[in-house]
Amino acid sequence: MMLKKVFLLLVLIGAITGNLFSQQSDSARLASVIPELFKRLKISGLLQTQYQSFQTAPGGITDRISIRRARLKFTYAAGFTQFVMQFHTTEKNVGPDELYLMLTDPWTKTLSLSSGVFNRPFGNEIPYSASALESDERARIIRTLFPLEKDLGAMLSFHPKTTSPFSLLYIDAGIFNGTGPANEDFDNRKNFIGHIYTKNGRLGDLVSFGGGLSWYKGGFSNQRTRHYEWENGFVPVMNDSLALSEQDLKGVDAQMSFNWSFGLTRMRFEYINGAQAGTVESTTTPSKAPANKSGQPLPSYLRNCSGGYLIFIQELLKGKLQLVFKYDWYDPNTEVSGRNIGLGNGTGVADILYHNYGMGVNYKIDKNIRATACYNFVKNESTSLDGYNSDVQDNNFVLRLQYAF
Repeated sequence: MMLKKVFLLLVLIGAITGNLFSQQSDSARLASVIPELFKRLKISGLLQTQYQSFQTAPGGITDRISIRRARLKFTYAAGFTQFVMQFHTTEKNVGPDELYLMLTDPWTKTLSLSSGVFNRPFGNEIPYSASALESDERARIIRTLFPLEKDLGAMLSFHPKTTSPFSLLYIDAGIFNGTGPANEDFDNRKNFIGHIYTKNGRLGDLVSFGGGLSWYKGGFSNQRTRHYEWENGFVPVMNDSLALSEQDLKGVDAQMSFNWSFGLTRMRFEYINGAQAGTVESTTTPSKAPANKSGQPLPSYLRNCSGGYLIFIQELLKGKLQLVFKYDWYDPNTEVSGRNIGLGNGTGVADILYHNYGMGVNYKIDKNIRATACYNFVKNESTSLDGYNSDVQDNNFVLRLQYAF
């Protein structure tokens, strides 16, 4: 009996000891994994709070305090794979902002495939980081033709190493839904977007440059058996119910900087033109099938558009202070202008040309905090439409505080 008790005691001690060693082993493995996990994981974020004052009250409000952007981004890189997940939130909504997987070839590390929700590869201002953006907003034509900047799709990229003989040549090209980052596709149409460009070019030690060409080819299905095209006015054209509402946009962008004794001077330019389908009331690329308030499908209106921007940034105090001047314009219908808008040719508010002249100051309080003050002079062309016979008084002022890490 005594031997049996001793045997049972030894078995119990062995089990406890083994369990303790097992737990210590698991803890050791966990302790070794966690540092590696955080080594591969990068967390970044952005918060922009702002005060706005309006010359003309939109919705009866002359000023407001709001959150312009708040984002939290997780990037996990392991080997030749990278996973990115970013969320946005304001006082109005919360949702996904970026969600994609990128695979890079493990041999040359030059070719990559991205799939998911990410920036449309068109021009320079769309992929430009919101935390680094010197103006208070992107240009009107960018916000109209490429709302929210991102889309759901798949893209191939050629990004050579700096040691490559092709180090100045970059190519991004992909197929996208065209409905933006948070909406399901409502038709079988897909959109091609491509950007071939150069960056980090040098002319001596003081001058750097870049530039590129972009193309957007696609559209969405017209939901009616007719659409409208321009022929001395909008005229109805009969079609099958799935006729393509065309989007065929081409762009050119250029950037240059001068590092001289007065400080760093930077300039960026972008010009876009082409065909853009919309509705009678808007030229914004739709995220959902266009419909009226009753849910009835709206016919599409095809317009030729053009626009762009020019921005000038002068850095002072070793980069802590930025003086910013930006001009941007958007002409949604280059076939008609001025008093001819609203003269019984089917035109309306969606056909009005806008100019914006922005002047601002950015001050970096520290490496994370930046304060911005900007005033925008918004000018529309005078038309024959009620309420737009002259320039609408819609200038605005923005005071913004940004925290980024």
